[in-house]
Amino acid sequence: FSDPNTYKLILEAIATGKTKLNEIKDFLKVKRTDISPYLKNLTEINLVKRIVPITETAKSRFGRYYITDNFIKFWFRYIYPNLSSIEEGIFDVHLIKRDYASYVGFIFEDIVKQFLIRKKVFQFNKIGKWWFKGEEIDIVALNEESKEILFCECKWKEDVDAVRLLEQLKKKSEQVDWHKSE
Repeated sequence: FSDPNTYKLILEAIATGKTKLNEIKDFLKVKRTDISPYLKNLTEINLVKRIVPITETAKSRFGRYYITDNFIKFWFRYIYPNLSSIEEGIFDVHLIKRDYASYVGFIFEDIVKQFLIRKKVFQFNKIGKWWFKGEEIDIVALNEESKEILFCECKWKEDVDAVRLLEQLKKKSEQVDWHKSE
């Protein structure tokens, strides 16, 4: 970790929603090859994880990076970019309050995923996220043996239109390319 500032910028980029390699690179304003060793180091110490869509292989070019620790994620999303104004006592906490539901939404997805794993609501041998061309499904669980699939959307907010959300999930699920030709 010879260049801590680069690591901090990478963590800030990921914490603020820049999860694709090109988005992180653009945030840092460096060449693509310049950040790969940094991401590899962060992944090796399990501070960052690389996730690919559930129907892709581990080497997929569609990989995204996420911070594994919720405290570190919070720090680099809200505290680190605002450190000066916090230290000066002029930081407006409402900036966090406005965005907090979005932040907690990602944590809620992990909680739902752990619930599915522990409660065995659906028999599966693979679980994760899915995305393709701007569409995303929060949780997809696959049963490779029975060829069954479970789609889940997780929303952490009030007044969710569940019927509309279900219709959108049905549309998105039709795009998932998994055992369709069999």
